[in-house]
Amino acid sequence: MKDEDKFKAQKKQDLEENERKYGKEARATYGEPAIDASNAQYAGMNPDAYAKMQSMSSELIRTLLQAMDEGDVKGETAKRLVRLHKDWLMIFWTEYTPEAHRGLGDAYVEDDRFRALYDKYREGAAAFLRDAIRANT
Repeated sequence: MKDEDKFKAQKKQDLEENERKYGKEARATYGEPAIDASNAQYAGMNPDAYAKMQSMSSELIRTLLQAMDEGDVKGETAKRLVRLHKDWLMIFWTEYTPEAHRGLGDAYVEDDRFRALYDKYREGAAAFLRDAIRANT
């Protein structure tokens, strides 16, 4: 299998897993067109954009942990965290609103699956991210 085929297969697998885990709620919350557009955006990503997304994900976690160390959801690092998170979201989202961003931050804490994605790095990380989003959007 060529690298390009492997890459397409990986994205397809990612989308199927995401749909299985979150699809029902996401479609109910954001609507079919928004989720379909987001999925199409992800599926259309080229390898460079995919690598950038992965790099941004790592930077986001590093910045989150640094902001937590500083302990100020309104501090400069927390503001940078929220900007990074917004930029990361726009890889997947076709439209941005502060309200939707805050709603996602709430979901990070309220939904055990989302909370685990952040709290695996440090207990309370999802709550800190939510609070930083609330304070800076």
